[in-house]
Amino acid sequence: MIYKLAMSVYKEFLLLKRDLGGLITLFVMPLVLIIAVTVIQDSTFKTFSDAKIPILLVDNDNGKVSKTVYDNLQQSTIFTVVTKIDNEPITESIAKEAVFKGKYQLAIIIPEKLSVDLQAKIDQNVEKITSNLGMTDTLAKAEKSAIVNQKEVKLYFDPAVQMSFKNAVMSSVDKMISQIETKSIYATFQE
Repeated sequence: MIYKLAMSVYKEFLLLKRDLGGLITLFVMPLVLIIAVTVIQDSTFKTFSDAKIPILLVDNDNGKVSKTVYDNLQQSTIFTVVTKIDNEPITESIAKEAVFKGKYQLAIIIPEKLSVDLQAKIDQNVEKITSNLGMTDTLAKAEKSAIVNQKEVKLYFDPAVQMSFKNAVMSSVDKMISQIETKSIYATFQE
C-alpha cells in the first residue's frame, strides 16, 4: 500500500518536473494575484486617505467652544474647514443651501452664545452639587440664577452622504463638546 502511494507521488513529481508551465501556474500565479490585489487596494486607500473633505463652519458664537471646535477640525487630517465663500462670511441659510445643492458634504452651525450659556449651565450644576453636599457658604446670599436653555450644534449633511459618515461626524462633534464640558467642569470645581 505504501509502495503504491510512493510511486504515485514519484509519478506526479515527474509530471510536474516535465511540465514547466503547470509548475509556474501552480506557484507563481497566486503570488502575482496577491501582489496585484494588494497594489490595487493600496492605491485606492491612498486616494481616499489623501483627499480632504471641505466642510462649512458657521461660527455664530465666537467663543471658547467654537474656537476649540475650529481648532480640532483644522488639526484633522480628514477635513478642510471653510468659513467664507467668495470672501463673504457664511450664514446658516447659505451653508444649508450649499450643502443641499451638493457643493459641500457637511455644514456645522454653532449657535450664538453657546460658550457663555454652556459655562452658565456648568456653573449652575456645580453650585447645585456643592449645595447638596453642604459645601456652600451659609452666610452667602442665594442668587436666583436664570434658566439656561439648552443649545444644539446643528449639522447639515448632503443627502447623498452615507449613514456611516453621518454617524462618525455626529459622534466626533459630540465627543468634542463633551470634552469641552468636562474641562469646564474641572476648571469650575478648581475655582
